[in-house]
Amino acid sequence: MNMTSYIEVAIINQLSDNYSYVIYSSKLKKALIVDPAESKPLINFLKNNDLSLQGILITHHHSDHTSGIRELLSFKTVVVYSPNLAILGTSKLIKDRDNIVFDFIDFKVLASPGHTLDHIIFYSATNKLLFSGDTLFSLGCGRVFEGSYEQMFKSLQRLNDLPNETYVYCGHEYTYQNYKFLSSIFSNHKVLNQYKDKIDGRLKNNKRTIPFVLGDEKVVNPFLVSKVTSYTNFMRINNFDKLNFFKHLRSLKDNY
Repeated sequence: MNMTSYIEVAIINQLSDNYSYVIYSSKLKKALIVDPAESKPLINFLKNNDLSLQGILITHHHSDHTSGIRELLSFKTVVVYSPNLAILGTSKLIKDRDNIVFDFIDFKVLASPGHTLDHIIFYSATNKLLFSGDTLFSLGCGRVFEGSYEQMFKSLQRLNDLPNETYVYCGHEYTYQNYKFLSSIFSNHKVLNQYKDKIDGRLKNNKRTIPFVLGDEKVVNPFLVSKVTSYTNFMRINNFDKLNFFKHLRSLKDNY
């Protein structure tokens, strides 16, 4: 069965800069929700598109990714797939390398500790979709709250092994701020400066920069330790290995 042809992803704005996602089959009229912060716009989308909710997928325990669960479960009782039993409503605990299979899509779970210790991401190889929560952002990565820099670094490096054509849906609209930070350090980075034109165009036309393509990020995102000359020269001049380069950038971003 070719699932790719009828999978759609609705991007639902939440809170001030969060995103939740409705992954659905317009053919089967079935849907999943990722990281609900506010239930009302999600329920409205389901109703307006005559979609039956099949499950809720959670990347980590922070409230801006989970606070909509209670009302969604009041709307319809479904399985909540999460990496932490402390997350309200969790009925299926998931861990690294688990496979979650639905009628219209399936996901592999990848552990990505760093931002939180329980953080996971959802990857669909068939549909080339990645729901990265607060691990990977366009031109950036999540702040290290609970884990270590080493954990976050390793989590991000796992993403370098995924196909370039993967579409990434992350938890927040941070792209322009991430660009401003990087351009303050790598002012002569031609590829980064060209990427700004793409950012500006997407913000003007769609008011968002999501989804983005993983292959593009492998080129422009230094938190993936890109091999772009501007970054490798910076590492060489400062005598950084890959991990120390990551630590240095993440520390600078924390205080930007």
